[in-house]
Amino acid sequence: MLSAGRAGDRCEGARPDDQDARPDRAGAGVPGLDPMMAPADRLRPLAPGDAPALAALHAVSFERGWSEGDFAILMAAGAWGFAATGAAGIEGFVLVQGEQDPEIITVAVGPDRRRRGLGRALVVTAADAAWRAGAARLVLEVAIDNVGAEALYLSLGFAPVGLRRGYYERAHGRLDARVLAARLPIAGAGETSQGLDRI
Repeated sequence: MLSAGRAGDRCEGARPDDQDARPDRAGAGVPGLDPMMAPADRLRPLAPGDAPALAALHAVSFERGWSEGDFAILMAAGAWGFAATGAAGIEGFVLVQGEQDPEIITVAVGPDRRRRGLGRALVVTAADAAWRAGAARLVLEVAIDNVGAEALYLSLGFAPVGLRRGYYERAHGRLDARVLAARLPIAGAGETSQGLDRI
């Protein structure tokens, strides 16, 4: 389970009603995406019609899943990202808000697809797209108890830059989020088109 934000628990830069959101980008595609980066049968840009599938996958990945409406609002406000697809449909996705100061707001991978490199491929692809669009760094949050996700992000060059107290709401109370940032390009950027059959 990888997490970098929650609907209803978002930081200032990840609200669907953010003043910097640009509705004119809705459906406009992914900034800086090189069409040759990823085979269409594995990784592809997210589309507004993906909202139901994203909500379903998010619900099985997190204690507090986001709704179809949450995803629709975020994407209408300019959030972008990638879906990893397979025979069963969307098997994982990454959602990013912002272009010049981008933040990964969530990553989810289906339970039967975890620990196969899919999360890494999604994060690297999003980071590469952000870098190609001119961003100098990429930010995300991770719950302090999500050691697997944090280890992945650290291995990609992310480093701790802050702590958001009580950021995540859990059944047993609120949990802190560690804020991580990476200078772009990150390790593996530009290599997402190779080896996708191994993710």
